Amino acid sequence: MLTERHNAIAGNIWEIANRVRGPYRHPQSRLVKLSNVVLRRLDCLLEPTKDVMLTEHKRLNKPESAIPYLLEKGGAK
Repeated sequence: MLTERHNAIAGNIWEIANRVRGPYRHPQSRLVKLSNVVLRRLDCLLEPTKDVMLTEHKRLNKPESAIPYLLEKGGAK
């Protein structure tokens, strides 16, 4: 009974892993997952200033070359 439950849980985990991997082969999926984890972490870190930065960007309507300066200035607040 316990072995059957263990096998069912393991099967579910592998099914989810296959869905997450999507069309990528196993060696490739590792790189995609790592990139997504890093992007999510950056998103979490920048979340407190996101609304302020978007508002400031709309207000100034500066060219793309000014964005690094504005990000540094906005992050220091």
